[in-house]
Amino acid sequence: MCGGGGPIFLELEEVPWKKYRCRACDRTFRSMGRNPRCPDCGSQELGEM
Repeated sequence: MCGGGGPIFLELEEVPWKKYRCRACDRTFRSMGRNPRCPDCGSQELGEM
């Protein structure tokens, strides 16, 4: 049974933000992660800048 209610401290490695341009709608945006999607149209057809 969990008896804790205190804070949890995590050390995270710095994850680099990457800049992308959507090939479908031409929007540029920054994202991180393995499978970014365009925030406007949802496309995964992206070019890394």
